[in-house]
Amino acid sequence: MDRRASQLELELASRLLAAEGALELNRECDLEALSRVFQKLYGPLAAIVGPAGNLALAERAMHLASNECPNLRVVLPILQENRLSFDGLDSSLAGMTDVAVRQGVLALLGNFLWLTSSLVGPDLTIRLIQTAWPAISHAGWMSGSTEQES
Repeated sequence: MDRRASQLELELASRLLAAEGALELNRECDLEALSRVFQKLYGPLAAIVGPAGNLALAERAMHLASNECPNLRVVLPILQENRLSFDGLDSSLAGMTDVAVRQGVLALLGNFLWLTSSLVGPDLTIRLIQTAWPAISHAGWMSGSTEQES
């Protein structure tokens, strides 16, 4: 049985998407916001796990998300010029409702956050997120986090 993101990681994923402009259910906004979130996380995370580690996390997150959104099975995470992108993401979600797209995007990002937390620890994951989004409160949001809100 595969483990996957908890409601905590999915809620954090939703807040990160909103911080990047996905405030309403809209396929294009969701995909653009997802791209921005991954780009903001890429540099700080690559400093810890390297580009290959970042790619491996994205590949595993995509696999887990495809269990919830089968259209994602054809999407391939790739690294190009120190940038993580998802080849085929746009076309794989074509024709899906905005709600279904949001669920797929949240599954991908939520699982990425959960896997990152599992690898580097929840406290370091929260610090990485706070570096990119200092205005978002993260206290207690990652499974197993010991960080308290001040």
